[in-house]
Amino acid sequence: MAAPHPEDSDEDAALAIWGSIPEPILLIAADGFVLRGNDRFASAFGHVIRPKSEKKLTDIFSNSTEFFQQALRDWLGTREPLPKIFQQSGQNGVSTSLRVEGWRTQYGDRAAVILRFFQGNPSIDRFIELTTLVDTLNNECARRARIEDELRSLLGQLNAVNNMRDLIMAQ
Repeated sequence: MAAPHPEDSDEDAALAIWGSIPEPILLIAADGFVLRGNDRFASAFGHVIRPKSEKKLTDIFSNSTEFFQQALRDWLGTREPLPKIFQQSGQNGVSTSLRVEGWRTQYGDRAAVILRFFQGNPSIDRFIELTTLVDTLNNECARRARIEDELRSLLGQLNAVNNMRDLIMAQ
């Protein structure tokens, strides 16, 4: 019989700690693949996460791919909990909002993100509503800034055409 490896006992201890966390938790790789989920996550969201499951956040939640890409960039940039709002489509087609905090961690030799989920708390509903409003306003400001840049460019082109017309008229 082979002797047990010390790494096995370390991994078993880590899995025991992971399983004892009372909130739903996910571990996400920097490329967006879900590496691990605890039992609370499986019971709360109906997704059992096994090693090498090849699941991404978009397979579980209904936010856009772009949203998750930006969220991962934000979370990989900090070791402090940073809140986001995830949308989950229910069985009856009604979307529910979930408050999620994420932050950077190490998983083996690579960067990863830990996500902690907060479920159905009425005091959080207002937070979710305000966060959604802030995100909407940020998106609108970015959209308007792009439009203003395009308008400035078009105005510059119009001025150049007017100048050429004036030169032609003056000859």
